[in-house]
Amino acid sequence: VALYDARSGDVSQGGAADLGIVESKLKQVVMQGATFHDPATGLLIAAVSLGGQPIGSLAIQGTTLSDGALQALLNLVAIALERVRTEEAANRAEVARQSEEFKSTLLDAIAHEFKTPLTSIKAASTAILGDSPTLSPQVRELTTIIDEETDRLSLLVTEAVRMSQIDAGKLRVERQPQQAPVS
Repeated sequence: VALYDARSGDVSQGGAADLGIVESKLKQVVMQGATFHDPATGLLIAAVSLGGQPIGSLAIQGTTLSDGALQALLNLVAIALERVRTEEAANRAEVARQSEEFKSTLLDAIAHEFKTPLTSIKAASTAILGDSPTLSPQVRELTTIIDEETDRLSLLVTEAVRMSQIDAGKLRVERQPQQAPVS
């Protein structure tokens, strides 16, 4: 037995005999959507369809099947192929969800780690600026720069967290009618 999955291009074989020459025939049968039968070798290749669309082909050698049995087998193979594809898609979706969740958690943790020292720096620079009558102009200017850049970094961290929440779907937009400003 050999099975060709048209979507992935994979050929899976099983049984005692090696059907090495069958791969090109498996692909050809899918393209044509027909059945190939070689009475001399006992090889039967049939298209596997789902919803009228060929999704692969099946090669069987060494046995004969009635048309009804062949159709039933092809239907079961089609269902099995589609089930595998569905499971793979579900697994990919779950991995993507977990990756997004991990990214969001990591970004939240990093943001917290940045916010703590930024808060301390902001408090220190604000306290130093509060003693401005005793500060030299140069120290006042440098402290003002520290104070402003701390605000800027804090805003960047906050925006990064918001973007992460938007990407993770944790932030919900609440639509409300608004009055347009009149000039």
